Amino acid sequence: MSGATNVELDKQGRVNVSAPLTEYANLQKDCVIIGTGDRLEIWSQESWDGFFDSTKNSMSDIAENLFNESVNI
Repeated sequence: MSGATNVELDKQGRVNVSAPLTEYANLQKDCVIIGTGDRLEIWSQESWDGFFDSTKNSMSDIAENLFNESVNI
């Protein structure tokens, strides 16, 4: 999160992503915006597809086991 930046929306509800962050994230045309807790992440489509493909099995395992453990109240 060292590259995190606070920004404000313009009058039309848009966000201006700074040039250094655009270059770092390799944002060129198609992007993916995901919500992660209290922030948004903007990924290039290519980077997101690669990340998702490499982690989808572990995400599926986490989702399947999320409610498997009994909860004692």
